[in-house]
Amino acid sequence: MTAVPLILSLFMICASAIGAKVEHRTGKINDSMLCRESDISLRGLMTVMVVVHHLSQYSDFGMFSSFYKASGHLAVGVFFFLSGHGLMKKHLSDKNYSRVFLTKRLSAVLIPYLIAGLMYLLAYALFGSPLSLADIVHSFATGDPFIQFSWYIIAIIYYYLSFYIMMLMCKEKSRFMAAISFAFCAAYVIVCRRLGFGSWWYMTSHLFPIGVLWAVYEKQIKKSLRKSIYPKLVVCAVLFVATAYARHLGYAHSSVTIIILASAADSLAFVLFAVLLSAKIKIENRLLETIGKMSLEIYLSQGIFIILTRKFFDSDIIFCVSAVLGTAVVSFAFYRLNLIIIKILKKKTQHESP
Repeated sequence: MTAVPLILSLFMICASAIGAKVEHRTGKINDSMLCRESDISLRGLMTVMVVVHHLSQYSDFGMFSSFYKASGHLAVGVFFFLSGHGLMKKHLSDKNYSRVFLTKRLSAVLIPYLIAGLMYLLAYALFGSPLSLADIVHSFATGDPFIQFSWYIIAIIYYYLSFYIMMLMCKEKSRFMAAISFAFCAAYVIVCRRLGFGSWWYMTSHLFPIGVLWAVYEKQIKKSLRKSIYPKLVVCAVLFVATAYARHLGYAHSSVTIIILASAADSLAFVLFAVLLSAKIKIENRLLETIGKMSLEIYLSQGIFIILTRKFFDSDIIFCVSAVLGTAVVSFAFYRLNLIIIKILKKKTQHESP
């Protein structure tokens, strides 16, 4: 069954190409590199890749199966990097960011997560498998949250809280803050391994502190890219191919250690290549921007349709189409609901503030 992944692959290629602006001039890079607009488009592209990755785990994509099953961590690595970079850039530009961080940034993740939890509880109850409080607690304790595929949201909440602590500890000492972010990452990896969580919980999490580090040294990095970007692109591409092949060998020999290390390495190479490429190619596509804005809602709602609709449709094509359409409709409604709730909370906060 190759029709659905082929169509979605063509969609990602076309969506990336339509409206893209290429900086041809030597010694020049896009001034909007890693700006909010570019980040949103890239998030949209990676969101599509994550959805197709999850679809591939529950259906046969033929010759596409191996590729998409192995690509999910790459997209998540981009999410981690953009989150770390975005938070640090905001902190560097706004001295009062720590004062509003918990109410604005953290609530923007927690509120949708709680709503998604209610959606899942309702869905399980409607389909005859209601969850008890013990079931819910057990799902989190074992690293398999009842909100399907939501491990990343839990991880990013941890990193948000750690970033808030770093802002309080380090103030304006950005370099020290970048160093501390790696310590928080190491602690996160250790805890995940001690709890016996799957390797997907932590094998790309190092991209968050790397994003923080990039933001701290962004001026120097951009200066270096203006001097010579193409050799760096080639190096990143070669490293990605080499580490991706090492990951393949890890699976072939059933070596968990090689798989984890190679996944950490190829995700880093992939993210660096994507970011360097954005210095020369700016993606400007309204559809990807829209998907990027709804990436959190898509991430939280996709599991309902991927997991539950698989039970009702034997045909892979019908399953994939219904899952994609259902996710699109519900995530859009979910996104609008979140905007309304956040707007209400914002007005309430402003009203209560002295």
